[in-house]
Amino acid sequence: MPRALNDFTTCDPSPYETTIFGFDFALDLGLGETITSVSFFCNVAQSSIAIDATPSARLLGSPSISGTIVSQLGGTFVAGVTYQIGATITTSQGQTITGYANTICEAIQS
Repeated sequence: MPRALNDFTTCDPSPYETTIFGFDFALDLGLGETITSVSFFCNVAQSSIAIDATPSARLLGSPSISGTIVSQLGGTFVAGVTYQIGATITTSQGQTITGYANTICEAIQS
């Protein structure tokens, strides 16, 4: 699962908005195989009008595993930046699998 089929929805730069990002690795696991650990990453994929020197700081708290789904809370994104958010899992069969998708940060227009 290198790249997800769909990107995440647009996120807001408000310091009060948080978003849960998740991936379902069901199609990547063998029969009886489970996810034993997960780590998330956040990189700048593209920046049109702003700079984010610390994109990994957008990941808040610890990631979680629920069956075949992994998730991570994110927030305090910078407007004008497209982020690449991804997860790397290890499995009970010794696989290491990474998936990622993008999210664009845009201020909500009122």
